[in-house]
Amino acid sequence: MATNTNKFGLYKKDPATDGADTFNIETMLNENWDEIDAQAQKEIPVSDTEPADPTVDPLWFDTSGTNPVLRHYDGTAYQPVGEVNQEDLNAHINASNPHGITTAKIGAEPSFIKNTAFNKNFGTTSGTVAEGSYAKQTRDQVTTHQADETNPHNVTKSQVGLGNVTDDQQATKTEFDNHTGTANIHRKITFGTADPTGGSDGDIYFQYE
Repeated sequence: MATNTNKFGLYKKDPATDGADTFNIETMLNENWDEIDAQAQKEIPVSDTEPADPTVDPLWFDTSGTNPVLRHYDGTAYQPVGEVNQEDLNAHINASNPHGITTAKIGAEPSFIKNTAFNKNFGTTSGTVAEGSYAKQTRDQVTTHQADETNPHNVTKSQVGLGNVTDDQQATKTEFDNHTGTANIHRKITFGTADPTGGSDGDIYFQYE
């Protein structure tokens, strides 16, 4: 029984059932060539929306996406032409593990399976990794160490960059202030040719000619 092709509707005979038919040049050859020629001369619509009549425009250059795609109407919808197009490639790239890679395939270590023996939290109560009194003792020791200002690590002056500083005792600010404010220690000494005037007890005056 004769049929027509899906894309261009070309007429073709079935050798199994039509093998004895007389060859008709008009229907089997000329009309098919005319249809091919007509399809070849058609201008493929280029737009971001589907053609209104797929029977008139079975091919469509779709520009709605980032990358234009040539589509053909399959009787139900416009499908991309060719096995692979940019749209399919983008979908493949953005898929989550599209090749089904597993740890075994890449030779990685197997995933850790949680064991109840390790399913414990750090803490200070019984049943935790650092259990009860031991954890509390350790915590108290750390707290005591943090508060120790008596140089528990025996840091030397050389270690902190003070190796050239001598150990000479220095006066305190209070001692210095007391020293400068004591009149009995500091005497006022003046020089002149005239007789001295004014002054306080303990002042020294040198008179010269």
